[in-house]
Parts: sequence; C-alpha cells; structure tokens
Amino acid sequence: MNIHFYNLFTMPLADIMKGTQTSDDTFQIGKNWVESIDVTPLEVKKECYGFVLNRIWRAIKKDCLKIWAEGYADLETVDKAWPIFCQYFITNDYGPFKFMDRIGLDVIYDIEMSYFRNSGLQDDEPPNKLKQMVDKGDLGVKTGKGFYNYY
Repeated sequence: MNIHFYNLFTMPLADIMKGTQTSDDTFQIGKNWVESIDVTPLEVKKECYGFVLNRIWRAIKKDCLKIWAEGYADLETVDKAWPIFCQYFITNDYGPFKFMDRIGLDVIYDIEMSYFRNSGLQDDEPPNKLKQMVDKGDLGVKTGKGFYNYY
C-alpha cells in the first residue's frame, strides 16, 4: 500500500493507493490507521503521477505562472483573487465538482471547448465523459443530476 502524506501540520491529508498485491482488507486497515491519526485519506483508484492533491495544485500553479509570466495580471492580483475564491468554496462547502454542478455541466463543457478551440492543444479538450453527461441531460443542479444527484 502506498501512503503519501502532505504537511501534517498545515494540511492533514494523505493520498492512499493499493499496490498490485494489496488486499481490500489491508487497504482498509491502512485507511483506518490514517484516519486514526486525524489525517483525511484521499483514495487514489489507480496510479497517477502526482496523486490527487498535487495534480490539482499543479493545474492551479501552472496557470497562475502563465498569467503572471505572460503579463495578463501581476502576481498580487492573482494572490488577491485566490483567498476570496477559496473562501467562497469553504463557505458553501463546494469542491470543484459540486461547483461545476451549480454552474451547469453544459456551460462548463462550452467553456472548456472555448479554451480548446483557442489553444488547439489536445490537453485542453474536455473529457469525453463530460460530453456524454451533457448529451444525456445530466447537467447538474438544474436537471437534478450531474456529478451528484439532487433529487
């Protein structure tokens, strides 16, 4: 079993992931132990570079650096926006997927397609799984189902 701890004093989180021969029981024991030391486990379903939180942080960091380096805004503006944005998420108990559900997955898809058309980079193309949800009519809060159910 793989356990990757973050800074336990400021961010009591740990990515946890099964190894190729880790049993469900062993994984549960490890998860229970992580919880017993007051650390929130982030279950990684399959191996990915950077695990969970580091991948999220990388995406944010990458665009912040581009905004600054390419002269779109100064670093103080980016730093001013960040805590206000995060506080909104905390106050409303939103993670990124709940927030997308509130906006509407059709709107999210259109925005992501706009970025993709602008850059032409394959990495900016929204996932096909999102397109399938939109095509099915699972648009989030406004239809009662998106990433979460709202019935």
